[in-house]
This record gives sequence, structure tokens and C-alpha cells, in this order.
Amino acid sequence: MDDYFEILKDWHANAPAVCANDDASQIDWLKANSTAELKYYSLLDWNWDWGTAVLEWLLEQSDSDQSVVLLQFTNYVGSGSAAYGDTPENKMMQATADRLRKGFYRSRWGLERGRLSFDDYARELDRLPDRERWVVPSGLLVQPDKPVPPRPNIAFDGDGILRMTLEAWTSHQKKAS
Repeated sequence: MDDYFEILKDWHANAPAVCANDDASQIDWLKANSTAELKYYSLLDWNWDWGTAVLEWLLEQSDSDQSVVLLQFTNYVGSGSAAYGDTPENKMMQATADRLRKGFYRSRWGLERGRLSFDDYARELDRLPDRERWVVPSGLLVQPDKPVPPRPNIAFDGDGILRMTLEAWTSHQKKAS
């Protein structure tokens, strides 16, 4: 186990970021280089502590996958965050709800079993005074059995930095030596 942590520390210290760690640079890099798979995993793994500018850009892309957009949306509503009124985050997620209702997103992949639960979403939805703004078609809440995409070699790490994944970096290091 100690070897793993040494590899992890080495990767974190030496695997360079693919772009500067600011919203504008990350969005520019994603515009030029992102794949549907990278968007999928970026949305799947997004941590709101990293901010919302990159998240908002991802949610505005029609090739973002419906399953992970729905995951972000239902988790947001299910967390109780939608009850906080006219916030920038609520506006972003209401726009996402509008796009979900219009069928804006592609539906190519699914989620791992158990990843999506609508219990919290349904409970919080019933508490909202402006409930209709947060409702998505019930057909979206039935997740089809679809595969998940392969993980790309670039991803957001635990600190919100776009860099080569640990797996890709380790493989690259082995080839280089």
C-alpha cells in the first residue's frame, strides 16, 4: 500500500496540468480539446467546491451526456440548494432543467447502477414553492441500462486541475524509463 501512496504523491507532484488552473484557461482548453468522454467524466466527478464557471460551460454543451447532466441536476435539487431563491447557481440549474425538458442533451451513455437516486430529488421538489421550474419529464427519471464510456487520459483531479490521469501518467512513466 505504501508503494501506491508513493506513486500517487509522485503523480500529484510531477504530472503537469494541461492548462492553467483558472476557469477561463480550463474552458478554453476544453473548447479546443475535450471529447464527449471527458465531458461525461468531468460532469460525473464535478465537485462544486471547484466553482461553477466550468460546470456551467459543461452544462451548456449539447454533446454533454444526459445521464450525467441529470445526475448533477437531481443532486443539486435533492441537496436542498434549489430552495435558496434567486441565486446564480439556481439560474444555471433552471436553465439546465429547461434544456433537459427540451431534449437538448445527447443520450448515449448511462450511469453505474446505484449512482442515481431520485428519492432526495422527489422529496425536495415537493417542498419548493416554484416546483414547476424544477420538474423534468418523468421519462428521464428512468435510467436505461446503457454502458459507461471509457475513461479518458485527461481528467480533473481531486483539486480541480486538468491533468493526465494517474493511470495514463503511470503508463507514460513506464514507457519513458
